[in-house]
Amino acid sequence: MEQEFYNRGIEKFRQGDISGAIHEFNRVLRINPQFGDAYYQRGLAKFDSKDIQGAIEDYDRALQIDPHNIEAYFGRSLARLALGNMEAAIADADRLLKINPNYAPGYNLRATACRKLGNIQAAIANYKKAAEIYLEQKDVAKCRQCLDNIRQLQPPNPANKNSSHTHPQFNAEDFIERAYQKGISGQYGAAIEDFDWLLQLNYQDDRLYYKRGLMHSKLGYHLRAIDDFDRALSIKPNLAEAYYHRGIARTGFGDKFSAIADFEQAANLFQQRGDSANYQKALDEKIKAETYLTKAKETLKAKTDLFQVKIKRREGGTPIIDVLFNNRHTFEMLLDTGASHTTITPQMAATLNVVTVGIERAVIANGQLIESLMGNVGSIDVGGIVVHNLLIAIGAIPLLGQNFFGNYDLTIKQDVVEFRVRSKTPATKSEKFTENPRVKVSNELQNKLLTLVGGNWATAERLVEQERRKNPGKSENWYWEKVIYDLERDRGVY
Repeated sequence: MEQEFYNRGIEKFRQGDISGAIHEFNRVLRINPQFGDAYYQRGLAKFDSKDIQGAIEDYDRALQIDPHNIEAYFGRSLARLALGNMEAAIADADRLLKINPNYAPGYNLRATACRKLGNIQAAIANYKKAAEIYLEQKDVAKCRQCLDNIRQLQPPNPANKNSSHTHPQFNAEDFIERAYQKGISGQYGAAIEDFDWLLQLNYQDDRLYYKRGLMHSKLGYHLRAIDDFDRALSIKPNLAEAYYHRGIARTGFGDKFSAIADFEQAANLFQQRGDSANYQKALDEKIKAETYLTKAKETLKAKTDLFQVKIKRREGGTPIIDVLFNNRHTFEMLLDTGASHTTITPQMAATLNVVTVGIERAVIANGQLIESLMGNVGSIDVGGIVVHNLLIAIGAIPLLGQNFFGNYDLTIKQDVVEFRVRSKTPATKSEKFTENPRVKVSNELQNKLLTLVGGNWATAERLVEQERRKNPGKSENWYWEKVIYDLERDRGVY
């Protein structure tokens, strides 16, 4: 029956029936005077009924039965605090913390007692320890309460003695260092989690952002690292280490141009403070990034000088390929190396709304001379080679002629046709040739996208081409930026 009475007492206490709870605990103790938890629970009920001395007596009995009952020590300490016996309250807090050094409420209680005794430094130290443990337990509300108590106890900053709104900042250096040590030991995620909780306390410190940025870099979260270093530098603009590591993160992300600027700034700051070792490290990273860009430009130039187009089939040995008109309509056309002008059929001309501008003679592959209506099309795109406002003929057979590919050397292979850029020669007025706009995309954008697709140029081109088809009329940079944004969004960067 004693357990049943005990459970009833717990339930009545939970419901706020204090006298009913005490009655049930009395019944338990008449049956079993050695039921330590019943003394403890009755002590809680007596404390709530303002019978402080009676509560202390029950806590005494509970501790006689179990000398390691930290909850009973805590209850008795709280009761003694309520009676104004600060020394006894502190003694009980000391005892329970000796049993469990990580019991945050014990430090909080001891801090309150020290505060009432006027021992401000001891109170701050205990609130600080309690806040540290609450932080580890992710109890942000209690942690923030401890920090608020510390702010109230710390003396005002003499530099702001005339301000009535001065709130001294809590020094969270120990917390930051503890989290950073987790990262050094390889617990990057745990370190970031601790930094995140500190930020939920609205604590702003350049060291916090800087060290969290290091952890994000270790995990390969380059954009998050860059953001943290940005925030650190907004607080401390001359933090050389933040520039250096932001350069490392930008290198990892593929933004070599910005990385070079960061390494240069870091080197200057390191030099100003006489740190020759880090100065040299920053210079070395700058040189590496510059060397990479030089090689990348050479590789990019080689790639953009060569275009490949798939052969769909052949007619009489002549390749037939897909040609995109006005960034919208795709037609099959013969690749006629002997024709001087590109020719489209009347049906194609109607679809493209071509307006005729006159009549011209042209020679086709078999040597026949024919007269054709002439007109202009907005753009023709073959595998990345784009010509704008091209003069075309309207005839019976769709032919891709020399006025389109005249600036390229053609190699017809088994399955593809290769167009290689010939040395630049002045274009005639009738050709009105425009260079491939893709070449004009910034290296920064190209490096970013290539990084996101694992260096696969064909994949990058395919994704950009999809955006061109879906969103005609945009600038070339817009298409590349849109692909980069979509990839980063899908991977959880935004």
